[in-house]
Amino acid sequence: MNQVKTYFSSGSSAAAGAGASWCVRRGAAATTVGNQICVFGGTSAGLDVSTTECLDPTSNTWASGLPHMPTFRHGLGADAIGGLAYAVGGYSGGNLSGGGPGYVSTVERYNPVARTWTSNASMLTTREYEGVVTMSGLHELAQLGK
Repeated sequence: MNQVKTYFSSGSSAAAGAGASWCVRRGAAATTVGNQICVFGGTSAGLDVSTTECLDPTSNTWASGLPHMPTFRHGLGADAIGGLAYAVGGYSGGNLSGGGPGYVSTVERYNPVARTWTSNASMLTTREYEGVVTMSGLHELAQLGK
């Protein structure tokens, strides 16, 4: 993934946006936080990454100097609640500093204003390539998958 394609909900058109700034990767998670599209983690050249990238679609520019997630992983899910993004689960297989623990139930919260990551209580089950959705009005995340 190093491309952004925009589909307009009116169904009348689609457009290409700015390519991601860091690397070509797969298995990343993305969510909207405020007026940004944020992309977390993934796999690049066979190594799991912990990158954070956020696109301002109005200016079509990527923010620079964003912190990495505490856990490198791919196949994670993401969603946002109250202006904060949550990176959930996935598989931490290996990066340049060595192997990872495998499937993880990790939950990490990203604050795009402070540009900080915080570790949260883990999910009850480890999952890879799960869906993560916000429970409307409840300020809760639901993790879906097998």
